[in-house]
Amino acid sequence: MKILSDAFGDDIKKMTLVSMKLEDEDQVKEAVKGCKYIIHSASPFFLETPGDYKESVLKPAKEGLKNILEQARESGTVERVVYTSSSICVTDQTKGEKTFGPDDYTEENSQMNAYYISKIQGEAYVQAFLKDQEESKDDKIRKIEVVT
Repeated sequence: MKILSDAFGDDIKKMTLVSMKLEDEDQVKEAVKGCKYIIHSASPFFLETPGDYKESVLKPAKEGLKNILEQARESGTVERVVYTSSSICVTDQTKGEKTFGPDDYTEENSQMNAYYISKIQGEAYVQAFLKDQEESKDDKIRKIEVVT
């Protein structure tokens, strides 16, 4: 908490930190009630990639992000979600020295650990969510801002 207090000063008193199972839609729905802003910085992380990484890393990361974005949109109060992405999403080191731009996204490969894959998939999910939201002709769909 000291790091957050140092970074945010007195504004830390306006924040609520929530710990929950992000795969649990009801817990997420309850947590976002009344929120104006959400900082989503959770992602499963293991020092060694588990054998069942699709279930223990990728599934909870994707389900959690989906629940946060959907519940934020449905809340009626959330204006912005900040999703902590990762530089791995845009700095594909296999491409060598290069200047990376908005169209340069890293593709998954078999050499990556599960955390990298979860961040790449998360970034792709956010981009698809924003595109669907932008292209929607349904005025009943409340649009939120997502920053990665």
